[in-house]
Amino acid sequence: MNSVVFLASNLHCPSCVTHIQDVVSSLPGITSTDEVSLINQTIRVVFDGNVTSHRSILDALLATAFDIHHVTLFDKLGQELQNYDVAESDHDGADGSRPDQKHIDNCGACQKEWASKQDASLTESTPSSVSATISNGNPTVIDVDDSSTFTALLSIEGMSCGSCSGKITSNLQALPFVSKVNIDLLSNSGSVDFQGEINVDLLLRKVADLGYSATLVQLVKHKPQSACTYKASISIEGMSCGSCIGKITTNLQKLPFVREVHIDLLTNSGTVEFEGEKTCIDPILDNISGSGYRAVVINITEPRHERAPDERVVEIQVAGLHCIRCPERILNALESFRLDTGSRFEVLRSPTLKDPRVRIKYKPSLLADFTIRRFISVIRAVDMAFSVSVYHPATIEERSKRIQRQERRSILWRMVFTGIVAIPSLIIGVVYMSLVPSDNHTRMWWEEPIWSGNATRIEWALLIMTTPVMFFGTDIFHRRAFKEIWAMWRPRSGVPLLRRFFRFGSMNMLISVGTLVAYFSSLAVLIMNATLKTGRDHSMRMSSSYFDVITFLTFFILIGRYLEAYSKAKTGDAVTMLGKLRPDEALLVGKDGETQKTAVDQLEVGDL
Repeated sequence: MNSVVFLASNLHCPSCVTHIQDVVSSLPGITSTDEVSLINQTIRVVFDGNVTSHRSILDALLATAFDIHHVTLFDKLGQELQNYDVAESDHDGADGSRPDQKHIDNCGACQKEWASKQDASLTESTPSSVSATISNGNPTVIDVDDSSTFTALLSIEGMSCGSCSGKITSNLQALPFVSKVNIDLLSNSGSVDFQGEINVDLLLRKVADLGYSATLVQLVKHKPQSACTYKASISIEGMSCGSCIGKITTNLQKLPFVREVHIDLLTNSGTVEFEGEKTCIDPILDNISGSGYRAVVINITEPRHERAPDERVVEIQVAGLHCIRCPERILNALESFRLDTGSRFEVLRSPTLKDPRVRIKYKPSLLADFTIRRFISVIRAVDMAFSVSVYHPATIEERSKRIQRQERRSILWRMVFTGIVAIPSLIIGVVYMSLVPSDNHTRMWWEEPIWSGNATRIEWALLIMTTPVMFFGTDIFHRRAFKEIWAMWRPRSGVPLLRRFFRFGSMNMLISVGTLVAYFSSLAVLIMNATLKTGRDHSMRMSSSYFDVITFLTFFILIGRYLEAYSKAKTGDAVTMLGKLRPDEALLVGKDGETQKTAVDQLEVGDL
């Protein structure tokens, strides 16, 4: 059986899940449609490849107005076969009706929010639990009353000055679900505190509407502050076997304030972590006594880390896979570890030969020696050829360096090209036009009309040299200026109409407008000179052109931009070097008191 995973952007509520299962299960060859995640916005379908294809399933989902953006196809062994994005043209309805209307007809969340308020916008807050916004014709649910708070770490491309960061900050702060915005120009990044995980797409869309490219690097959910946690060491008399341990552990875990229980038969003792007040130890002792054992408190301590370790998701990189059975051997080893120790964990992502990473979700326990180090040792024991380590995705600093490197390279190519063109432009347009005597033979040759009318060789030469500069050297300014204008004048823009006329623009727009005016006015002068009749008397010629000015202006501005990008990168490198001062290894004290060097990324909360 093959399996396919679809990434959808408009899964809102359980009714969407039910509708998807009804649509997909009606197709032939479908084995399972149970894995539909509202949190991850994914749809996983298991099907018989001999009966149907993943493309048929995709067409069925698109026909019912689900916005599928990415498809990943796996074979029966879990190896990735295909991985591609769905073209935007495939999102249109097959029958010509509006796809978003089809979706609303089957989505309870959309029906509720469209019934309550159809004309809501991003900048308007409402007292209801959801409000609606219209962007590009598709309704999006904004959860403004969700008590869950998240911090989104964004990588933002296209910022060039403080005005850019200020524009992004003010527009994001205007969103009703955003509480805090911090944009860093040096690292090309930003952090946004907001409510409702579903609203992260609106943050990215808002930044894109402003003319910048935003990528979600990390999404962190804020955990509520827990009550004070205590650890009680208890002496227990009357235990004789493993059944006694299980009985005491099971009864204690039923208490709502108990977080972790560890009973040791050899030492006739136990450790219990619980929340609340110290007086909660009395119900714990009564519970043990009620189970038929005698319990005495040895001591109660308040741990340095008041919060017990939360569930942790770790991705482990396994280098050295050499055969098709290696991924299966790793999974079998983890399953054997689960059965032997009774540990509770979940494998979220299986390794493949192409992408040898395994993602594990677990709750660390130092008392039971259930840590990331244990997982690494289990995988390493499968094959001595494996090199096992904790996988680290690209950090925000690494992404920032990549963006800055691309920006510097882009500016450098244009600066070098414009500098090469500036040399003959200086000689022809300045030296021979102003510094060389008018009776010089070379100057007279350059001032002779050619091809048509009174247009001289100098004008034609400057036009030929300046045109590539106009459309290659200054294209970065034209593109950014267009994005700024479009963000302000696009349909349903949030910028007030009057403000669009007196508060707009940036250095990009100033450079773009200046070069465009100089180029097209000079081109108009050249055209008019070319239409005049050729004659010795050049008094009828139009005034001089400004082609050479465009080249010089672009060259000097690109030099300034490159120096600015270079200094920004050096400042960012200094900050990165400070971060590298943190040690990569630590001395871990084991249970026997011995110390050993351990990678920092393999430590757990509470390690000594």
